[in-house]
Amino acid sequence: VDRLESAVDQVNTQQMGSDDKIDEFVTGGDVPVHTLMVELAKADTSMRLMTSVTAKAIQAYQEIARMQI
Repeated sequence: VDRLESAVDQVNTQQMGSDDKIDEFVTGGDVPVHTLMVELAKADTSMRLMTSVTAKAIQAYQEIARMQI
């Protein structure tokens, strides 16, 4: 459970970091476009990974639930 919480927290932190960079960029802050794009790509990748892992965990649970004893 601790690992799951840690992973979700990391994804959330990544998402919030990219949101902060977007806000800073939009308001005219000194954020280079390439830095913004890298942050967005990191956030996207971490979210896709979390979604994929979650789907696999649900699939594994469903397989176990279908097993007959």
